Amino acid sequence: MRVREITPSNLAEYLRLNEYSKNGENGKNGENGENGQDAFLSVLIAAAKSFVAEYTGMKPEAVEDGCERIVMVVYVLAQGMYDNRVMHVERTDSLNRFLEINLGLHSVNLL
Repeated sequence: MRVREITPSNLAEYLRLNEYSKNGENGKNGENGENGQDAFLSVLIAAAKSFVAEYTGMKPEAVEDGCERIVMVVYVLAQGMYDNRVMHVERTDSLNRFLEINLGLHSVNLL
């Protein structure tokens, strides 16, 4: 699997969202045929991809074609964003160790 192949449905399965429905609430879809949950999960995926690109210095196209490790990093980042949807989040200055190691392996902007 490549990063570009991650869908909102894949992320919902990873997050164990039992209530996930491709058709949205009561079968109603919003703009672009996406329900609210699809749209939110799509935003999480895009934000995680962007974070990987900015942190590592990789081009967005390289992130999209990234290996399975990058796929897992995107999933873990998206899960962290999903789990921390509150207004006030306790500040930590470090990344999860899994993320730190795997993002470090793919960093091209080392000084």
